Amino acid sequence: MDVPLLGSRAMLNSATLNSARSIVRDYVKLEKDEKVLIVTDWTRLSVADVLSYAVIEVNESLTTRRELSMSMIAEREYGKEEPPKCVAAAMKVADVVLIPTKTSLTFTEAVREARSNARIGSMPGVIEQMMIDGGLRADPSDIRDLTEKVAKVLESAEEYVVTSRNGTNISFSRGERQVFRDDGDLSGKGKVGNLPAGEACMPIIENSAKGRLVIDRLGKIVTNGVELKVEDGRIVEVIGPDARRFKGLLDSARGAGYSTPNIVAEFGIGTNSAAKYVEVEMEAEKMYGTVHFGIGGNATIPGGQSAIPFHHDGMIFDAKLELGGKLFLDGRKFYF
Repeated sequence: MDVPLLGSRAMLNSATLNSARSIVRDYVKLEKDEKVLIVTDWTRLSVADVLSYAVIEVNESLTTRRELSMSMIAEREYGKEEPPKCVAAAMKVADVVLIPTKTSLTFTEAVREARSNARIGSMPGVIEQMMIDGGLRADPSDIRDLTEKVAKVLESAEEYVVTSRNGTNISFSRGERQVFRDDGDLSGKGKVGNLPAGEACMPIIENSAKGRLVIDRLGKIVTNGVELKVEDGRIVEVIGPDARRFKGLLDSARGAGYSTPNIVAEFGIGTNSAAKYVEVEMEAEKMYGTVHFGIGGNATIPGGQSAIPFHHDGMIFDAKLELGGKLFLDGRKFYF
């Protein structure tokens, strides 16, 4: 097909193109004549290229072809930093916004305002390997089915206890807050989700978590483990091999004006069987049967009250989850 790509470094091999087609066709479910905006930076231009090709190939509408646009922004210095105002304005009038960028725009005011009209697929940190042999290769229907099953079980309880062989022993509450299905279904107006998809997660009651939380991995910050003492929902002590780097993460957030980056704010379970561990939180947290705890903000999850635009997910690979004394997850195996 003679299609001039919008970017400059197209990676049109079969695996990446198939993943891009699935994003457009199966996750976004692009409709005829819809306006698509791709927001990217120079570090993810090749991903934006292949997405632009898939938009045109999957939907041959003349309007979609003419209205397709790409905005390349300067790389954000930290996650949740707002995009330029002109890009934020463009996001509000698009029908679909895809955001392959180095750092996340998910928690920005621009995304919150755009969702009144657009549906948004956020792809922070996406790398080509995730499209070739990672979470973006999963079967969307499998993700939706498992995510729904896990979410329903989580909604059957209000109090949770997570333990692990690495020393984690932490309890927390959901109250009556909704369990969010990050299942990749971006077909409805106002939908915002991550790509790759695949988790059932919930905002923790902000002062409820207590105990010992031992994180196995958190991107490049935690690679050898860190132990967190948690009281009244706050991290009050950090020890372990990667304590200095984890404390540095919190200190940098406080330096940026975020007063409570130490809140244990979210709990999630991965439901993507194709996701593999990479130093990209968006993929790692989706790994089948793993759990993660979000630190910082949770207001983008329905019911969350911590509105700071700072959020990082710490992984536990081999956790046990009990709901009201009943075992639900152990060693990445579900007990439905």
